[in-house]
Amino acid sequence: MPEQLFDRAAEYEAMLNQGISLSGENQEFFILGRVQDMRSQVPPNPGRILDFGCGTGKSCARLAEFFPTAQVVGADLSEEALRHATTSFGSNGVTFANIADLPRLEPFDLCYINGVFHHIDPGERQPTRVMIRDLLNPGAHLALFENNPWNPGMRW
Repeated sequence: MPEQLFDRAAEYEAMLNQGISLSGENQEFFILGRVQDMRSQVPPNPGRILDFGCGTGKSCARLAEFFPTAQVVGADLSEEALRHATTSFGSNGVTFANIADLPRLEPFDLCYINGVFHHIDPGERQPTRVMIRDLLNPGAHLALFENNPWNPGMRW
């Protein structure tokens, strides 16, 4: 995933909201809708949740709100984004880690992925899926949300 996008973590939310402004909504609208939808389809009390590709960490706060007994771990490649996330959303129930460090952590019961795979080089998508599978407990759930696959920017 190109790290340069999240090297500007403090500007990311403004850039994202500008990009989705044609929808008439903002980042929070989509995070809330996706987490609510996911919550309606998974067991109510996962012990550990992975937010894979958490970026600046805003969705981790919503995951912790909807699953208050869970330990939420947000993971990303960008150290700048992780610093921003830790400062803005870190708590006893929400921590952050570099994706490279995930194999050393305890496995997860639920993995939330929102708008990440279009940032991953096509040749790295299968190895990334295998890595994620290996991070999950048997019977864990995976919730993958991806942006419009017909978007020319995504297809490129």
